[in-house]
Amino acid sequence: MQTRIMRRLFMIGMAFWVAASIAGCGGPSVDGKYVNSMSGTSITFSGGKATLDLGMMGKSTSDYTVSGNTVTVKTPVTDTVFTINSDGSITANGATFKKAS
Repeated sequence: MQTRIMRRLFMIGMAFWVAASIAGCGGPSVDGKYVNSMSGTSITFSGGKATLDLGMMGKSTSDYTVSGNTVTVKTPVTDTVFTINSDGSITANGATFKKAS
C-alpha cells in the first residue's frame, strides 16, 4: 500500500516537472523573416542565429536568445533587445519589423 502511494506521488511529481519544463522553454518562437518596410532591412531568425540583411551594405549574423516577450541579439559591439508585440511584430530602437508571409 505504501509503495503504491509513493509511486503515485512520484508519477504526479514527474508530470508537473515535465509540464513546467515545457512551459518554460524560452518564450515564443521568433523563427522566420521579419521586414522593416520603412528601411527595407530584414532580420531572419533561425537555429539560434539572427541574420541582419542591410541590402547593399551587406549582412551580419549574430547569436540571439528569447526570454519572455524579448529577443536579445548579441553582437560584439552591443546587444539589441527587441520586444515581441502582441501582433507578432518585433520592435527595437523605434523600428518595427513585421513577420514576412
